[in-house]
Amino acid sequence: MILMRIVFILIFCSFCYCNKYSEKMNSLDYQKLISVENPFRMQKLNLVWGKAVKKLPAEKLKSLFTDLKFQDKEELSLKKRKAEGLDKEGLKEGLVLASFKAILEKYNLQEEFKALQDAALLQKPQAEVLGDAFMKSVFKDKKLNKLWLKAEQQGFSDDELKTLKEEFQHHQNKIDQYYQMINQLHSKDSDE
Repeated sequence: MILMRIVFILIFCSFCYCNKYSEKMNSLDYQKLISVENPFRMQKLNLVWGKAVKKLPAEKLKSLFTDLKFQDKEELSLKKRKAEGLDKEGLKEGLVLASFKAILEKYNLQEEFKALQDAALLQKPQAEVLGDAFMKSVFKDKKLNKLWLKAEQQGFSDDELKTLKEEFQHHQNKIDQYYQMINQLHSKDSDE
């Protein structure tokens, strides 16, 4: 009987001390988080976090950390889906990218990452003369523009062209994101 009471008291104390619903278990020490250089697995989220630590107050940092943690999980699940070939249309990728852009806008960090914004919507088509051909520049990338010109000349339907343009815009966004990350890394290296 005494042994049972002792066991019961020990179990009760362990629940009180290590309750997963306690405030201590659910609150994060954001001062430690600020000092952590790379709290996320995705590099672009670590770049956003690095900029935000310098720019945002503590209250917004707490909220941003939560949003970026969720975004990190989404980016990793997208990466896994793409590796397994489950996102052939790029629908999940579009949602994840839109979510990332929304986070940047919510915390007013989009000026830090202008190249990640949709270049096709921001940049008006310009005319270029290549040899004898008069080519409308829809994308920043020359190869994408050449492919687009060939696709227009092949006689695809409007729906097919619209879908292709959307895919090319996703690809252009990836290219912009790649160069933005390279620039961020180079500027980070030159600062140190």
